[in-house]
Amino acid sequence: MEVAMRRLIILAAALFCGCDYDWDGKTGSADCDPHSALNECGVSGDADADADADADADADADTDTDTSETGDTGEPVDTSDTGETGDTADTGVPCEELTWYRDADADGFGNAALSVTECEPPPDGYVADSTDCNDDDATVYPGAPEACDGLDNDCDADGTIDENVGETWYNDADDDGFGNPDESVDVICDGASDWLVDNGDDCDDSNIDVNPDADEYCDEVDNDCDGTVDNDDALDAETFFVDTDGDGFGDISETTTACEVPSGFASNATDCDDSAAAVSPDGVESCNGIDDNCDTIVDETSAVDASTWYTDADSDGFGDSSSSTPACSQPSGYVSDATDCDDASSDSYPGAAESCDGADNDCDGVTDESDSSDVGTWYYDADGDGYGDAGVTFSSCSAPAGYVSDATDCDDSDSAVNPGASEVCNEVDDNCDGATDGSDSADATYWVVDADGDGYGDDNLSSAQLSCDQPVGYVDNTDDCDDSDSSVSPDATEVDDDLLDNDCDGTVDSSGIFCCEDNDGDGYGSPDACVYDDDSVCDVGYVEGDGDCDGTLDSDEDPDSNVTINPGADDPLSDDGVDYNCDGLD
Repeated sequence: MEVAMRRLIILAAALFCGCDYDWDGKTGSADCDPHSALNECGVSGDADADADADADADADADTDTDTSETGDTGEPVDTSDTGETGDTADTGVPCEELTWYRDADADGFGNAALSVTECEPPPDGYVADSTDCNDDDATVYPGAPEACDGLDNDCDADGTIDENVGETWYNDADDDGFGNPDESVDVICDGASDWLVDNGDDCDDSNIDVNPDADEYCDEVDNDCDGTVDNDDALDAETFFVDTDGDGFGDISETTTACEVPSGFASNATDCDDSAAAVSPDGVESCNGIDDNCDTIVDETSAVDASTWYTDADSDGFGDSSSSTPACSQPSGYVSDATDCDDASSDSYPGAAESCDGADNDCDGVTDESDSSDVGTWYYDADGDGYGDAGVTFSSCSAPAGYVSDATDCDDSDSAVNPGASEVCNEVDDNCDGATDGSDSADATYWVVDADGDGYGDDNLSSAQLSCDQPVGYVDNTDDCDDSDSSVSPDATEVDDDLLDNDCDGTVDSSGIFCCEDNDGDGYGSPDACVYDDDSVCDVGYVEGDGDCDGTLDSDEDPDSNVTINPGADDPLSDDGVDYNCDGLD
């Protein structure tokens, strides 16, 4: 009994680990040998507990501690050391090995691929039959009833699926879920896969929109297969309105529903007077005080006998022929006359006085005629300089070609001569001001006084003149350094020891220097206080050379009294009457 219990424990461990084996030690996993003392499943083998030294090939040593072949219980020893026939039971009678098969789905039929060999019945989950063809489904086993489930339920030898089961199916050609009653198939499991359905209720299997579940429409088809075509309750059935006067337009006071217009009814409810056939949306509007066309407007502009009225935007009593409206009576702002040529101006209409305004005031088709009340005079501009000859005129509203409004040209043969030209030194009155080559000439020259008549002028420009011609006693240079002495000029010869800069080169005499008093300390000497120094060194308070000025344009002031006024200063040219840089100009 102990041996049997031990084998059951090993078998359970083997099943838990997924080991395949038999009890004689020749088959099964090398890692899960039920005869080992401790296999990888963690279960002890069937080794005896004693430590005797018998030499048989199996591992079931006796439990006694002596060296005899017989165990403590008196059980005989193994009959063979090869282990081929299995162990001998404690009774001494060899067991009869049986093969058992795994029955995972508990349908009483086992999996031939999963088996164990055992002398005694195995644990739960194993059976002696190995003919199950699907051990994962309890509905599949030999002899099971065949069902429409895509399985070989009865495990027949040829593996046939879903045979001899099913019902009657109908062809559903339009795939609307309803079959053709004239096209049926008996005994079939999966009708959907072959365009079959389990009913024959379709009345037109060629149209997917026709079947018992479809909505009825007004299309001359029995859409819902109820045997009636275009029922009054069709989904798109229309509402029709009573048409008492038979003009094709109905009255909303009485309605009916149908697919087609019933006699005495119309498809609309737009009649505004169902007692008069001449009054309807198709009626012809006339100027009669009736809404003939049912648009809620009486005597509208579309009336067949309406008059044409013309817009009189400027209220001059004459209308615009391009802007009109028909109406049964005269609208405000409209007149019956259409002869206005400019309806935006009340000064333009047939019979109005013509004026030079760019408009055809009298609507005669001509604009700004020569008889206009405000006609102008134009002057011929022969040289095209924009200034005309006062002696050649023309009267009109606008300037003719070659004429201008100005009559101030003094020489209409020369485009360079006119009031807008610049005067130049050419003996011509270029700007027509009555003067020729005046001081305003663009190329006039500044002339300065040459008091000593040596051909060189004073650098004091206060007496300078601007003119085209050289005035008597004037020259066009300021190179004289002493305009009171004709022996002193850039052309003169330097004379030593006369305290004069004879040649105006800035050096007084050749052996010394000319030193001038510099009272304001600006580095420039007063021309009124100069001395000649032989050793070429100026005394304290003196600088070499003169040139300082007082900043005024006369000579009455002290020329060396203001440190900010000297030839080296900047003249801001601010027209303030001060000659800052001593150049004789403001």
